[in-house]
Amino acid sequence: MASNTPPTITLYLSLTSSPSTPRIPITLDNAAPDNASSLRRKASAATSVPLASLKLIFRGRVIGDKDAGDVVREFKLEDGSVVHVMGKPTVTVTSN
Repeated sequence: MASNTPPTITLYLSLTSSPSTPRIPITLDNAAPDNASSLRRKASAATSVPLASLKLIFRGRVIGDKDAGDVVREFKLEDGSVVHVMGKPTVTVTSN
């Protein structure tokens, strides 16, 4: 990790299924690099989109579950980057 690299970066998740929804921030720790699978799990938890139907897109590239290594370096993610989330969030129904 370079000396000018921040210890954490904040990504913003944009739900393509409801574009009017505010972007959802998630934080990645540069000290313990995340792989694509870890990023997908964090995005799924933050957006309520089931992992099986979740698709992450950044700069026209799909961040797949099979991508290994440091996802921040591989996809050149930067602090403030917007990652598009495809998939429908699960809706919890409450009974009255």
